[in-house]
Amino acid sequence: INQRKLNSQRLLSRVIPAHINTIGKFKNSQSDGYDSFELDLIYREGEGGYLEVGIDPNSGTGVTLSDFLKLTQESDGQKIWLNIKNINPENINGLTQRLLTLNKNYDLKNKAVIESMVTDESFSKLSTAGFYTSYKLPGAVLKKLVADANEKKLEEKAVELSTQIKNQKVTSISFDHELFSFVEKYLKKNIDGRVEFHTRDLSLSLKDKNFMSRLLNKPYFKEPRIKTILVHYHSHFSL
Repeated sequence: INQRKLNSQRLLSRVIPAHINTIGKFKNSQSDGYDSFELDLIYREGEGGYLEVGIDPNSGTGVTLSDFLKLTQESDGQKIWLNIKNINPENINGLTQRLLTLNKNYDLKNKAVIESMVTDESFSKLSTAGFYTSYKLPGAVLKKLVADANEKKLEEKAVELSTQIKNQKVTSISFDHELFSFVEKYLKKNIDGRVEFHTRDLSLSLKDKNFMSRLLNKPYFKEPRIKTILVHYHSHFSL
C-alpha cells in the first residue's frame, strides 16, 4: 500500500529503504516495488580492489556491490545509495578507479549517491571524477552540541563544517533527521545553495500502515533541498 501511495506522489526516488545489506532483503524490497536502495560498504584493496557489503571493516558478508548491481533492474529515477564506511586518503585513488570501472556497466554517475564521514579533502577526488557525493554529518558530536544549546559553539561548528564541505567539493550532505533543526538554523546559511540535503529517519517504517501520514507530518518533508529520505524496511533477511 505504501509503495503505491509513494508511487502516486512520485516519491519512490525520494523515499528509499535503508540498510538493504543482503540479497534476500534486496529481492524482498524489489518485489515490493522499491527500485532504489541503500547499501553499507567496505572498500577492500585486495584482488584489484572491490566493495564488500558490511558495516565494520573487521567483518564482512562476502557479498559485493557487484553482486547487487548484477541483479538491479533498470528503472527511471532509480537511486543507489552507497554508504562507504572506510574512505581515507590512502585508498581514495583505488576506490575511485573501482567505481569508474563499475560505472561503465552500471551508470553509477547518474544513479549513485556516494556517502562518507571522511573529513579531509581527498573525498573531492570522487566529485572531480564525476560522481555524486555526500558528506555525512557527525551525528554524535552535533547532537551533543544541540543538547547543550550553546549558540556560539553551534555557530562555530557550522562555519567549520561549511569550510570542509566547500573544500571537499561535495554535491550534498546527509544527516540524521534529529539534526534537521541544526542544518536549517545554522548550517544552511553557511553553505552553497546548490548543495543538496539527504536525511535518515529510521523511526519510519515502510511496513507501517500509518507511514504516509507520519512522513507527511515530519518537519523535514517540506524542505525542497532534501532529495532523499532513508527509512526502515523490515525483512526476515536483515543482517
